[in-house]
Amino acid sequence: MSCLNTKRDWLIDRIHGKSRVGSGRPPCFVCYPPPLIKCCPWLLEDNCVCKAIGWTGCVPSANEAVRDWLSLFAFLANLLALNCFIYAAMGVATSRDILKRTPWSVGIVTTKNDAIEFAQVTLRVGLRAVVLRDDATGEDRSILFDEFCDLTGRGIDNYVKPEDCDVCADASRRYMVIPLLIAVVFCVPSLVTDIMRQYSNYDINFGKCWAITTCCVSIAGAVLTYYFYYQKCLPTFLDEDVLFPDADQDDPNIPTMRTYEWTDAIGMYCIFVAIGLRSFSCIMHCVLPTPSITRDKREQDEYELIQYKKYRKEEFSGSAHDYDSQSSDSFSP
Repeated sequence: MSCLNTKRDWLIDRIHGKSRVGSGRPPCFVCYPPPLIKCCPWLLEDNCVCKAIGWTGCVPSANEAVRDWLSLFAFLANLLALNCFIYAAMGVATSRDILKRTPWSVGIVTTKNDAIEFAQVTLRVGLRAVVLRDDATGEDRSILFDEFCDLTGRGIDNYVKPEDCDVCADASRRYMVIPLLIAVVFCVPSLVTDIMRQYSNYDINFGKCWAITTCCVSIAGAVLTYYFYYQKCLPTFLDEDVLFPDADQDDPNIPTMRTYEWTDAIGMYCIFVAIGLRSFSCIMHCVLPTPSITRDKREQDEYELIQYKKYRKEEFSGSAHDYDSQSSDSFSP
């Protein structure tokens, strides 16, 4: 069977929301197959790759109940993933109030010796900045990653390795912010595709390929953001205990210990949950094949024949109506 098919009324009708097979249609024209497919269906719908992806699956494509449930699960998973991605992306903010609620990691720095324990400093790390809270003063201070090198020797080196002061800023600009925003954006068209695929008489090969592609792009963007944050940026913060003599005490020989305790925070949890939900949605689409008419030329020809008979019937009815009108006019006094 040829990979190309020149008769595509079955596809055009779906794009226009006028499919003649099955029952029901998506609630909004936005959920119809995109009009761009009409321009190059041989590239977006009828090529061998799209047909092969559309054919794959392990559930009957004609089982409407199964299709409804799988599409619903995919929609809910993508909706929850979108919310998780948005919450994780709030770590891009540099505002103290926002970053305090959406950090990716939290570090607690404690300075103490045998005689006294000084006030703790809490670090809330995002994707572009860190918020420092000194418990002694109760003040919060937001410091951009770009400012780390400028503040070396002025206190920031108590928390960040001086030799790696530019690593977080570089990773944030190149590999952390943009991939995460792309992951968020690609969740939106997935919701539309989930609704479209719920209706077998509007499902097409392009829809399944697009659904899988958007899931993979979101997952890749999220994984890339996580990798460069967790493997490149976060290790530049000090995490090993530091022992040094405290000259401020009456006895300078009393050693002072500075300890660092790091934990994952809400931003990190959200990115993990979002990746899991997007993976689940991708699986739902993979196991649900497209209707056989999207690949079977015989079914497409039958659809064309139904359309042709309907057109001829309407043409004949119209001609008969015109003839009756002319006849009645000719016999009128």
